[in-house]
Order: sequence, then structure tokens, then C-alpha cells
Amino acid sequence: MITNSPNEKISLKAREISEAIFVSEEDPNQMPITKETKKRLQEINKDSILYKIDEKENLIAWVVTIPTSTELMDKFLSKEINEKELFEQTKPNTEYDALYLCAIVTVPEYRNKGYAKEMTLEAINRFEKTKDLKIFAWPTSKEGLGLLTTLEKETGRKIYLRID
Repeated sequence: MITNSPNEKISLKAREISEAIFVSEEDPNQMPITKETKKRLQEINKDSILYKIDEKENLIAWVVTIPTSTELMDKFLSKEINEKELFEQTKPNTEYDALYLCAIVTVPEYRNKGYAKEMTLEAINRFEKTKDLKIFAWPTSKEGLGLLTTLEKETGRKIYLRID
């Protein structure tokens, strides 16, 4: 099951795993991984965080996205603003034409089964109003970069990358 409103236990587990991977508390350039951030992301759009959960309520994977503007995307890709500023400058209920793939995470025991790709495609599908939606990301691992390359090939869409 894919949902945008899991129970608190699932949400907390996703935040804990995300923080262990991204260590956002120690990096002022990253969007923080907190309960408040989750709330604000859901204010931006109810589908900004999607979770895949099995029939026994086990967390499998999740994707965090920020629907935003091409203007903010360009500033982020050119390193005029960081991820935290992108998040802060994206306002709830505004028109968007770009989608930032912020985090794509699979619980370790479920990796290499296609869940990351499934979740990312679902997220893009939920936000795609037109074929002009620009997709962008900041890959932080070789696995992430590999996933983005695969998604580009399978969808025939350009995914704009910020490479540090």
C-alpha cells in the first residue's frame, strides 16, 4: 500500500532512518528531518511524502519531494541556494512547474526489489499536471545516481542534477 498519511510509528521510523543516512542535524545546508518539516511538507502538498507499507504495517520505502518553481530549481542547481533554502522558499499552495526529488529511501532489508523506482514514479505521477514538469535531484550516493539514470532512460525525461 502507498499512502501519504501513515501512523505515527511509521512516520517516526522513516525520520529516524532518514536522519541516520543524511545526518541533516549536522548540515545547515540540508532540509532538517523533523516532525515540523513533515508537517510543512504536507502543507506544501499532501503528496510531498509517500510511504510504502506492507499488509503487516511494516515500512518498506518512502519518497520525499518538494513541488516548487523552475526559478527556485534553477537557483538550487546553480548553487545560489541550498536545500534548506529551497524548502523554506517554497510556499504552500503555490503553482509549481518543477519537482525536487529530495529523498528516496528503502529500508535496508527491502533494497534491490524495485521499491525506490516504484515510489519515485508514483511521486512524479502524482505531481505531473503537464509534460512540462521539470524533475531535479541532488544525488548523494552512487545508488541514488544510478536510480536517477534508470528513471531517465525508462521515462524518457531529463532529470536535472546538482552535483557537489
